[in-house]
Amino acid sequence: MPASETNPKATATAKPVPLRTPIEGPSAWIGADMRERETEWSYRLSSAEIAEIETAVQAVQTRGLDIAESRRDDFPLPMLGPVLDRMRTEVLDGRGFVLLRGLPVEDRPIIDSATAYWGIGTYFGGARSQNAQGHLLGMSTTLAKGSARRTPICAAMRLRSAKISTSTAATSSRCCACGAPNQADSRRSSAR
Repeated sequence: MPASETNPKATATAKPVPLRTPIEGPSAWIGADMRERETEWSYRLSSAEIAEIETAVQAVQTRGLDIAESRRDDFPLPMLGPVLDRMRTEVLDGRGFVLLRGLPVEDRPIIDSATAYWGIGTYFGGARSQNAQGHLLGMSTTLAKGSARRTPICAAMRLRSAKISTSTAATSSRCCACGAPNQADSRRSSAR
């Protein structure tokens, strides 16, 4: 026998499940919509901005600074810096991601690419360890199907005292040495 027939108050006291409040704002998006609006969230470095990055990399290396010890002030980008500041605002207060294209990494020493990547990152905030070993930059490799060729992505660094970030507001970034062979292999998602 249904509960309402044995206990007439059962139906009357059951509370309806509240509907979720829709998530709104710039951080609420659908991948299919973003695909059609790539110019809003991607930025291609100009040759002048690349030259500015390369000058900053050389300055850090000439001063003998360890990558992990270099800060924004050590990596001056007078032209690109304001662009990166706007991107940071978009990551933190807007849609939650940006794509920066055109940083030359192929056929360059990994230390140069890592220094450039780190320096750009200083415009987005302070680094925190990504694991218990204290790694700040990790090196990933991909293995192409049917090939034994490994492609290095980023250089590895370690600090003596690790600060592991467990913040739910943490951001992450990736420096890719090559694009995904298939667009479906490269994904972004809105987690807010």
